[in-house]
Amino acid sequence: MNLIEHFHNQFAIPVLRETREESLYSLVEAIAEGGLPIVEITLMSDSAFSVIKRLAPHANMIVGAGTVTTLDEAKKAIDAGAKFLVSPGMPIKAIEYAHEQKIPFYPGVLTPTEIMTARDLGCELLKIFPISSVGGTSYLQNLKGPFPKLRWMATGGVKLGDLKGYMDAGTTCVGIGNQMTPNEMINMKDWNGLTKEAQKFTDAVKELRRH
Repeated sequence: MNLIEHFHNQFAIPVLRETREESLYSLVEAIAEGGLPIVEITLMSDSAFSVIKRLAPHANMIVGAGTVTTLDEAKKAIDAGAKFLVSPGMPIKAIEYAHEQKIPFYPGVLTPTEIMTARDLGCELLKIFPISSVGGTSYLQNLKGPFPKLRWMATGGVKLGDLKGYMDAGTTCVGIGNQMTPNEMINMKDWNGLTKEAQKFTDAVKELRRH
């Protein structure tokens, strides 16, 4: 199974912005316990690189780096062991470097021109961001006309109740931020509660797959 198939199977991809190393590490473990072993750790602090490095050897997890905006960040993330890179935009030098290293890069795109540029750079999964600000599923459905073969990661304001709509729209996966990992629960170190929050998304995806 290739990486995009893993993304499709999990469907709900946690996007983590915690900056404290030990809290971030515990958060990833809690989410994985809730059935979501593929996580995107955003490069909001140097702690992200440390946690990626600590988690990279785990055979049952797929840990990537998010908010990759420069070539230097791409190099550091790959050196730390990130299995994929995600960006809110399209840093071309970083994309080219990642592909040279055989690491998938999923850029952020919004306009048809950006989509065609990312496609021509060889990106196999495109992040539509911020999806909730541009019409959500209706925007994705409009894109399927000119781009029927492309695969999408919808990110930005996606909630638990939105999963069915995005799945029905043919989205490969969705990125979920603090809708899954509320800051107050992280600050309280409520890891069991965060595992339950992740489990809600896991269960919802399984239920939708049954129908």
